[in-house]
Amino acid sequence: YSRPNVVMNQKSIGLPDVPQGEKPKVCGPFQKVIGRIDEKRKPALAVFQNKLHLVSSDYYCAGGPAFDLVLNCLGGYDNFLKHRIYENGKWSDPQIIHKQKSKKGVGLAVLGNRLHMVHLGNKSNQLWYSTYDGNSWTPNVKIPNQKSKKRPVLATFQNRIHMVHLGDSSNDLWHSMYIPGQGWTVNVRIPGQKSKNTPGLALFRNRLHMVHSGDSSNDLWHSVLVRDQWTKNNKLPIDSKYSPTLAFSASNSTPWMELVHFEKGGSALYHSLYGPHLRRGRTWIEWFDTR
Repeated sequence: YSRPNVVMNQKSIGLPDVPQGEKPKVCGPFQKVIGRIDEKRKPALAVFQNKLHLVSSDYYCAGGPAFDLVLNCLGGYDNFLKHRIYENGKWSDPQIIHKQKSKKGVGLAVLGNRLHMVHLGNKSNQLWYSTYDGNSWTPNVKIPNQKSKKRPVLATFQNRIHMVHLGDSSNDLWHSMYIPGQGWTVNVRIPGQKSKNTPGLALFRNRLHMVHSGDSSNDLWHSVLVRDQWTKNNKLPIDSKYSPTLAFSASNSTPWMELVHFEKGGSALYHSLYGPHLRRGRTWIEWFDTR
């Protein structure tokens, strides 16, 4: 589909020549439930070997499968990590990963011929690392001296996996890298940047971009990794109640960075874009409400 030239909130982004009365275009197939997962265990997605992979720590039902959605089901969170694969128009049944558990979900990224995963412990904030070769997951290995009170986020850039995570007990943001053949680097605190939620990371125009919440607010902030240093974050004209998600895409050969975020006071998902603007260079636009 092509990008629409309409926005839901013109006053915050100032795009010119928006046709009056034209409605936003709804994109994609019908959205349906595939599991029961809350925001604290937000699922991670990655494309690996031409398949879409999802890992999460799911809701389970007593006497039923992990994806059972019977309303009177009695269950809770067992923290087991479960792996689903989307292929040929359907999701596979969830498979437990080597009895690995996480109390807050995971981060996923692809590097080389492996899918890489980092997650919290079952009851601790310790970060653990595991990889998937298309057939099986390796046993998880502790990442020395790195802890996070919320799930980490991963992105591949310049033949390295970059990880950003919160502190063990603070909202400070920390940055670490996985270098093939060397392992994980010591994490470094990102100066002057804090977030109450897990940030979003994405590669766009050969730069690594990050969008994160405020220290105590729903404001969204944007920063870019330039020569191994994060730029001063800039406040966006949009906000989010929960963690934002970033991804790169292209439409009609035009590159965009996609941002999905929650409205400040409710549960509706919003979709925003970062990309070329005819008169203003690169900018953020709010596209449509996904309800």
